[in-house]
Amino acid sequence: MSKLTHQEKPEWFTGEWYTKGDTVTSLHSGEKVKLTGPELSIYDLIIGSRMYLQSIFDGDDPIAHEFKSVIKKGLDWFKKANPTAYKTLFDNI
Repeated sequence: MSKLTHQEKPEWFTGEWYTKGDTVTSLHSGEKVKLTGPELSIYDLIIGSRMYLQSIFDGDDPIAHEFKSVIKKGLDWFKKANPTAYKTLFDNI
């Protein structure tokens, strides 16, 4: 999988699309990773969606299925955009 030269906003993404990146810390290893603005946008979407799913009681709720789908799309995008950061941040999910 090669790193994308242009990290364009996916059609399915409806959140805020950051132009400025930042450093995030892996929730599992504590390792820090520098992300681009688009990577940070997808990261926030994945983490926020996971937090929402953990807070609901009924995993069969139709909204839960939507969030699961968004998480999968985000993880797939991240694998292609930055495989190294993906491995550090999400390999343990």
